[in-house]
Amino acid sequence: MSVPQAPESGGPPPPHGPAGPEAGGPGPSGPGPSGQDPSGQDPWAHGPGAQGRGCQNPDGYGLAVATLVCGALILPSAFVTVGPAMFAMLFTRPDTGSNGLEWVANVVFYSLPALFTLFSLTFGILALRRSAGGTTARRISVSGFIVAAAETAIIVVPLFAGKFDAFS
Repeated sequence: MSVPQAPESGGPPPPHGPAGPEAGGPGPSGPGPSGQDPSGQDPWAHGPGAQGRGCQNPDGYGLAVATLVCGALILPSAFVTVGPAMFAMLFTRPDTGSNGLEWVANVVFYSLPALFTLFSLTFGILALRRSAGGTTARRISVSGFIVAAAETAIIVVPLFAGKFDAFS
């Protein structure tokens, strides 16, 4: 296999890449002499609207997956915070009466689930704004919203119904 060399005049390399179309390599659809593809965008660009390798697709697919993942982590994070919340309850609640620190255990318990809920909602809104209707990104982000809402309801509804206080 021979590799075409750049002209001696110091001009740009051949437009068909190192292998050329006759050797089965990239043809005219590959990057041209300026490093840009025929659509006029730099394939190695980074930043807003970039479609090069290593960049997030502008259709919101990565944000949609992040929505679903953060939504799925809400309930497990509640189980993770049970231990620290019990220690907070042990050190802040008095044996008799009230000292005004009864809220600390609830804040510790709900802190991590609230953080994942906030991330899920933020990523979901961004994914919905960046994706077109009927795309996979939109379906995944809506699924993430449903999962986040269901898990948040499992944690919060008993609290508002008055049947459950995290550590009363």
